[in-house]
This record gives sequence, C-alpha cells and structure tokens, in this order.
Amino acid sequence: MKVFRLPDHQRMILQGFADGKKAQQIADEIGLARTTVYNYIARMESDLELSSRVHLIAHAFRQGWIE
Repeated sequence: MKVFRLPDHQRMILQGFADGKKAQQIADEIGLARTTVYNYIARMESDLELSSRVHLIAHAFRQGWIE
C-alpha cells in the first residue's frame, strides 16, 4: 500500500464513521456537503487501494489515524 498522510477533514470523516455516525451528520459537523463526505471516502479507498469503507476504517485504526 501507498504511504498516505491524512488531512484533518479526512481524519474527522473516518473518525465519524468509526463512531457510528451517518454521512449527513458528519457533513453537518464539519461543514461539508454529504456528497463531499462520500467523495472523500471514495478517494481514500482508491488512493489506498482498499475495497470498502470497512477496510478503510480498519486501516485507519491500524495506522493510528483514528481511535
């Protein structure tokens, strides 16, 4: 996998999903559109060559990006 530095918005989005929040709730908290939240997730999955949001969140935990 590629080395990947995680910007704050992406970390906040991942943490929100890991905490069980829905995309709209995360978007409202961060001040983004819901589609932007989904776009961030899709881009991270692609950049990291992961196949799902579950794999992405598990990877984020392993990397220490989220708690």
